[in-house]
Amino acid sequence: MAITVLVPDDEGMTALREVDGVRPVRYEPGQPLPEEAADAEVLVPGFGVTEKILSDLPKLRLIQLRSAGAEEWIDIVPPGVLLSTCRGAHGGSTAEWAMATLLALYRDLSDFADAQAQGTWRPHGTDTLQDKRALIIGAGDVGRQLERRMRPFDVRVTMVGMTARQGVHGVDELPTCCPTPTSSCCSCR
Repeated sequence: MAITVLVPDDEGMTALREVDGVRPVRYEPGQPLPEEAADAEVLVPGFGVTEKILSDLPKLRLIQLRSAGAEEWIDIVPPGVLLSTCRGAHGGSTAEWAMATLLALYRDLSDFADAQAQGTWRPHGTDTLQDKRALIIGAGDVGRQLERRMRPFDVRVTMVGMTARQGVHGVDELPTCCPTPTSSCCSCR
């Protein structure tokens, strides 16, 4: 007997279609649920899915979020239904995005792309990440993944988390980790 999983997109259908014992059913957030929803034991919420949909899923046993945060779901999950997040699933890709953005800014890639589109050459110097300081607030998966990617660029990284631990300053130390406009150094190095 297959477990019916409601998924909000074609990517979910593709990912689950080949899994033995799983029957993915596509639904459109904001639209009436398909007939097969009455058998759904798992819901993967899409954007725009609200508490109302939960009353239409009598066999629901699990809500599998695609995000790390669950704040908007905690108070509406029906009794006996498990709530699972994707904590740790997006750290690498989020850190890559942050690095791409930093490199694009420091290396002025948008100006070079504009010049290329105009068929001109505007050579100019750009900055580098080398020897920069980065204060990463949040020492969870995303923060650690970003730290790992910054270090090969010779960025001096200071990590701040909720509590102090090996290699991580506590949030209470944050004021001393951020130099004021008149100071040239700080204690969190």
